[in-house]
Amino acid sequence: MSMLHISRKDARLGARCLVYALGGAAVVCLVLGVGVKPMIGLTRLGIDPPALKNLLIAYVGGLFGRFVVMAVIYFVLAIVLGVLVSRHKKHRA
Repeated sequence: MSMLHISRKDARLGARCLVYALGGAAVVCLVLGVGVKPMIGLTRLGIDPPALKNLLIAYVGGLFGRFVVMAVIYFVLAIVLGVLVSRHKKHRA
């Protein structure tokens, strides 16, 4: 709700806040995708049927792989929005 109030009063401040939010979301997604997956240790699971174990490893690997994809998308959006904000600032000056 406060983001709406910020963007109504000052559009550049709202855009900068959005850049920071996208950057933070990208960092969190990257940590989840790259850091948490090896810490889980799915290869050491004691599941008896190997097919079920492989299915679980593939599922969780795909899930954490999506976090990396989302991190890249968030980084790209943050960079593009940051460039647009800085260009707008230069045009107004």
